[in-house]
Amino acid sequence: MCNCIEEKERALAEKFGYKTVALDADFVSGRIAVGFGGTDKNGKVFDEQKMLVSYCPFCGKPYSND
Repeated sequence: MCNCIEEKERALAEKFGYKTVALDADFVSGRIAVGFGGTDKNGKVFDEQKMLVSYCPFCGKPYSND
């Protein structure tokens, strides 16, 4: 598995002067969680849902099934 999440968190912390930064990632699998929201077919708005991605959004490498 790549270490893009750790690299991006470190880079963001340095850029903005924070002690630490935590991207929205699943702690068990280490995969990034992408949030989305919207409106259903009846016009009702639904709150943000989370979806774990299969590929790293930064480098494009697939996450392993381990």
